[in-house]
Amino acid sequence: MHFNVLVLVPTVVALASYVQGHYDEFDARDTREIQSLLRRSEIMEELAEISTRDLIDELSSRLEARGMYPCKKCGRNWKSGGDAKACALSCGRE
Repeated sequence: MHFNVLVLVPTVVALASYVQGHYDEFDARDTREIQSLLRRSEIMEELAEISTRDLIDELSSRLEARGMYPCKKCGRNWKSGGDAKACALSCGRE
């Protein structure tokens, strides 16, 4: 069987363009996934810089601004921190 160059060249060009078109499609998906992972890692790095004490202080100040203090054991909300502490002590005795 003889291969004709006139048939082989258009076939190779068609296959090359087909592969190139699909390669770009997958490349775009991979790029989006990589960018998403990079954003997540950047967020995690920023969150790692925040200490637990800073988070608790911020939450406490926001609760104080609301005027609500939760009991640490039962979760019931009180209007003063003293009542919430008393509730936590009495929850342990029941």
